[in-house]
Amino acid sequence: MKKLILGMVFVLLTAFFIGFNYLLWERENNLNKLRNLENQNARNSASINAYKREIENLEEKNESLEEEVDKLKDELQRSQLEKQVLSEEKNVINQTLQERIRFINGIKQHIDLKILSEPLLQWAEAINQGKYNEAYELEFEGTLEQDRKLSLEEYTELMKNNVRKIEIADVMLDRYKGTGNGDIYLEVKMNVKLADEANKKQISYTDGINNKYVKLDYSSEKKAFIISSINDG
Repeated sequence: MKKLILGMVFVLLTAFFIGFNYLLWERENNLNKLRNLENQNARNSASINAYKREIENLEEKNESLEEEVDKLKDELQRSQLEKQVLSEEKNVINQTLQERIRFINGIKQHIDLKILSEPLLQWAEAINQGKYNEAYELEFEGTLEQDRKLSLEEYTELMKNNVRKIEIADVMLDRYKGTGNGDIYLEVKMNVKLADEANKKQISYTDGINNKYVKLDYSSEKKAFIISSINDG
């Protein structure tokens, strides 16, 4: 009887320990699962925070791009407005230019040739009198300083050493040359006397009659015509 009771007690204790160990194992397993869940939640939270920061950065970039787009739209509108203004100004300038060309072409048909010839006659007289400074200013008065092919010193030396006299033999208004641009050209015959020692490679004149085209401009400051260029005819 005692053996039976002891056997039952042993069985009960064994079952108890087995059950207790199982509960401990289950508890440990649940704790591990809980820790895994906590770690997973922590990783998920970190990922969520990272995604939130990325979303915030993208939102900031999007706002920046929208501001940039708005600026570009404003600049485009300003550019279009400026283009329109420039186009209108260009039309006004073209219209004014065409009116000027028509006006000059009209004048060319009726203006007194003596008025057009005046700066040319003054130039020739200055050359003949040795007033090379005056001749230089007369010849290049209608030419921008940076476009003048000779300096005053070079011009003075060239004329002084090579030209003795220039006479204006004949002046005719070319009524067709320069019509498209409203330019005025004189067809001029010059009787040139060169120095005996003239360097003909340097000078653009020959001894005797020279045919030249003289382009004129009008100086609103002087209220007179001025020489713009003298070229071979």
